[in-house]
Amino acid sequence: MSYHCVPLYDSLGENAIEYIVNHSEAAAVFVDAAKLPAFAKALPAIGAALRTVVVWGDASAPAAAAALGALKGRPSLSVVSLADLTAAGAAGPADPAPPAPEDLCTIMYTSGTTGDPKGVELTHAAVVATIASLTSYLRVVGVSLGPGDSMLSYLPLAHIFDRVAEEMFLYTGSSIGYWQGDAARLVDDIGALRPTLFIGVPRVFDRIYGGISAQIAASSFLKRAVFGYAFARKLGFIQSGAPQDRASPLFDRLVFGKVKQRLGGRVRIIVSGGAPLAPHVEEFLKVAMCAPVVQGYGLTETCAASCIAMPDTWEHAATVGPVLPCTELRLESVPEMGYDAADAKRPGGEVLLRGPQLFSGYYKMPDKVGFLFF
Repeated sequence: MSYHCVPLYDSLGENAIEYIVNHSEAAAVFVDAAKLPAFAKALPAIGAALRTVVVWGDASAPAAAAALGALKGRPSLSVVSLADLTAAGAAGPADPAPPAPEDLCTIMYTSGTTGDPKGVELTHAAVVATIASLTSYLRVVGVSLGPGDSMLSYLPLAHIFDRVAEEMFLYTGSSIGYWQGDAARLVDDIGALRPTLFIGVPRVFDRIYGGISAQIAASSFLKRAVFGYAFARKLGFIQSGAPQDRASPLFDRLVFGKVKQRLGGRVRIIVSGGAPLAPHVEEFLKVAMCAPVVQGYGLTETCAASCIAMPDTWEHAATVGPVLPCTELRLESVPEMGYDAADAKRPGGEVLLRGPQLFSGYYKMPDKVGFLFF
């Protein structure tokens, strides 16, 4: 329909809801009943551009019911349930209005470092270029996605990492499973879905590493000794260049099989992003999960995917690897900050990225630019 969506979340600050709704000039908001109180609190500061609020979930709890009443008390606002909206659409479908490549697909607000959140403009062309880049990478590393594949969505869709992964899975005909929203039950959700691709952030992988390490520490001396020997032997083969699935097939069956089941037993590649993964955690995952583990790098402004390491390439461990297709990268020296792009031992500088997947600008902030140094 050529609409563009704006993920709305309150973790950017106390006034984020009203700021994002007003700044993006949103005409409609979809809100979970559990979030109605937070949205109702921001309602007095939201302008007249908002005309419709669509609610899903159980709004019978006292706080949600009171918030729903406050929304319905605003004369200019139409408040409907998702079920009613779906029924109305089925009764009177509208003709499609497909977007052009240069039309906005989404505005994703990011906190940056100072000031108000900035609305990152991503076009349909940028999203399509990113999906093409990611699927090309997966083909090169021998991972093909199709109707039999699945991923677990538990990272916020208000962040670009999970959003792009979902778009890619929709494109490939794969399925998406959504977690229950309870971190304590995340492992149960993983076991139920048995995903074939698992994306995560270091905090999640740290939790997995900590839980398995605690179980190993609580086991008998003999089991700890066997695990330690098997781990060191397989890690040595991986470091010498052996592919993960051929580094130690015997120990994979005898020792690491149970660990592999923590991610459902079907995972073919694990991708970590958002922040650096601790080297010892990455080593543990590479050995114990019986699947390639890679780290990636990107920004909201680059539609998430800029660089990603190659699996079974030990030189890429603890790095984000080379740039993806559709991306060009160079370093610009910044002498006043001690960054020298031509330094043979430790090149560094301002990261300059170019390609069709980059953002078009910051919504209503044409003078704003982003910088990243490393």
